[in-house]
Amino acid sequence: MGLSRLLLLGAAGLLLLPAGASAQEEPGSGFTSYALLANAPGLGLDGLYRDVALTVPEVRSTLRTGAVGSGFASLAWPGPVIGNGGSTLLVLQPALPPETVLLNSPVRAEARTGGAEKATSSTVPGTLMAATAQPEQATADATFSSTALPIGTAGAMTSSSRVALEGARKAVATARTEAQDLSLAEGMITIGSIVSEAVVTSAAGKATATGATAVSGMEIAGVPVTVDGSGISVAGTSVPNPVPAQAVNEAIAALGLQVLLTEPRTVANGSSASYDAGALVLLYAQGGNHYALTLGRASASVDVVEGVAVPEGPAQERPAPVVPAPVPTGGNALPVGAPPLPVGALPLRLDAPVAGNAAPPVPAPVSVPPAVASVALEPVSFTLAAGIPLLLTLLGLALSGLVAAALRRLPDRVLALPRVVCDERPLS
Repeated sequence: MGLSRLLLLGAAGLLLLPAGASAQEEPGSGFTSYALLANAPGLGLDGLYRDVALTVPEVRSTLRTGAVGSGFASLAWPGPVIGNGGSTLLVLQPALPPETVLLNSPVRAEARTGGAEKATSSTVPGTLMAATAQPEQATADATFSSTALPIGTAGAMTSSSRVALEGARKAVATARTEAQDLSLAEGMITIGSIVSEAVVTSAAGKATATGATAVSGMEIAGVPVTVDGSGISVAGTSVPNPVPAQAVNEAIAALGLQVLLTEPRTVANGSSASYDAGALVLLYAQGGNHYALTLGRASASVDVVEGVAVPEGPAQERPAPVVPAPVPTGGNALPVGAPPLPVGALPLRLDAPVAGNAAPPVPAPVSVPPAVASVALEPVSFTLAAGIPLLLTLLGLALSGLVAAALRRLPDRVLALPRVVCDERPLS
């Protein structure tokens, strides 16, 4: 390999190092692994039929290691077993035709990385379902202006979720759901609005979680009430359930009503955290059926493992390479017993003259090993520049070593002297 080619390779290796530094700033590059989740159910209803549960609407976003993301939105989701009924049947009975998958609920917008990264549906007037999935972000949204429920009616409902990598060591998961003008149990229970929000952020090795579920404008039998973890009370009083208002008592007795607002819950551990914003829970009976209604309960979680940093050691200077002296050959061999010459010196001598016209004898080549100074090399530690991948650093050092090897050969080529041939005819 020519000297010029070695120099070019070494320069290319050095140019790779800044590129590695910029690569470290890519979103999520500071995490060894990550799993982000945001879920924003609007209204969850149990008791319609056996163990069937209905969520109106349901939105969910996920993002995990390998830039694998998904977004899912449905105006009415009966759960994965029924909602994905066709796929479930294919798992249980692989011999069924592939068209069985058409039994899956079509009321959805679903996006996945590596597939359909964007999906929208607005076929029903006044509704929208949308989902996106990209390597660094996944979102889901569902909204409708009003709807009729099996147990009442609801005004505008909106749910949204988002998970994203916003920096090398920053991840965010947010979920928000809002419902307005709810009328339940034939108008015995009305709610002006309920908003539930959850936000979890992990940045620079620390996770934070915030959010809440707020209920406003709630009435039972036309009487304004407030609700907390202890139960319900007439607005403006602190008396827990049962409340003194006769109308409220009668409604509670008729419905077998139980109402409470669950407390938010946070679980944090270093750079990871999860948050449940709590929910308004109503348990009551109507028409011979018992219902469990959950409003709110937005949740978010960020589970990340920070990358392992390479420890830095004290910087030391590498000893300069020792260039051996050129090796003399042929008639320049040293006499037996002669002291060695200093490194870099080139011994020269003239052979004795030969009488007559005979050709001068050709001396046998004698190889003299070069005198190489012994150098004790100490262990050398190196420090990675901040944000440079170890692989690119080692590659740069390897190519730089090729440059050093080429430079080491340079003195041999420059200082090497041609063989000296002297005129050995007798002097007159």
